Amino acid sequence: MILVDTGPLVALLNRNDPLHSKAVGSFRGLRRCRMITTWPCLTEMQYFLGKVSGRSGQRTLERMIRMRHLEIRDLPSFESSGLEGLMDRYEDVPMDFADGSLVVLAEMSGCHRVITFDGHFFAYRLSDGTALDVIIPY
Repeated sequence: MILVDTGPLVALLNRNDPLHSKAVGSFRGLRRCRMITTWPCLTEMQYFLGKVSGRSGQRTLERMIRMRHLEIRDLPSFESSGLEGLMDRYEDVPMDFADGSLVVLAEMSGCHRVITFDGHFFAYRLSDGTALDVIIPY
């Protein structure tokens, strides 16, 4: 299982992205991994794909979800997830809502591997101080 951040998946689905070939190579190596993400990341993915490739890019992402190549996980309510406290703790890094949702998901699922272009994930820690296993497709 691997947690999927917005950037690598958008690069994978957008052939014009400068990091497309890096993303393709990285995801090829993760073929047998169950890929999961959160609703906040999905929202970002849909936004960026719509911006760069219109509705067709969004449809490709939707097809991935329908075919179960990408699983969207729910999070506990904002109040009970600890997300607000995480974002406060990492305010100087910083941590946005989507990044925080992946850290919460890592905590909930026990999956500590995340594919991202965002180096901030090297700074983030789980509640027990454990670092995430960050994969950056470069």
